[in-house]
Amino acid sequence: MIICARTKSYDDIKAWLTPEDKVIVMTCNICIKGCGIGGRRLVDRLAKKLDKDGFNVIHTEVVGFACNKDLMEERRDHPATKDIFAEATAIIPIACGEGIHNAAHTFEGKKVFDGITGLGVGSVSAKEGPKLILPFDPTLAEKLELPPEGMKLKDLAAKLGLQTGGF
Repeated sequence: MIICARTKSYDDIKAWLTPEDKVIVMTCNICIKGCGIGGRRLVDRLAKKLDKDGFNVIHTEVVGFACNKDLMEERRDHPATKDIFAEATAIIPIACGEGIHNAAHTFEGKKVFDGITGLGVGSVSAKEGPKLILPFDPTLAEKLELPPEGMKLKDLAAKLGLQTGGF
């Protein structure tokens, strides 16, 4: 599982959008959901907040694995969503870095928000929540004094000045 934290806030999203944008909010339904940042419930909540603040959210979408480019392209080209994705001007992918990268390449010519970072590989449990075990950046383990059993995402985010939870 990829352990992710937010680098940007809700205010950052609002500042990035324009009133003319036609917005799609997407989420991966695996790692980002396990980290408590994405999934259907949180994406719907973000869409409602944006709508309430006057932004034109035209669709929300759950992609099983946003890191799978084929699935992302399938959503873009599917008869049920093709016209919606063609109409959109801004995509907010609530996904790991690879999912955000796939969204940017799949939806060329559209604005794609980048507000989440993947920190490394970890695990999730109902008892402890998400934990980072193996950081992508090897210097991070030393910097954080990462114990062999890993570090809880909330503690990791606090040390790095990142945010957890939905927008």
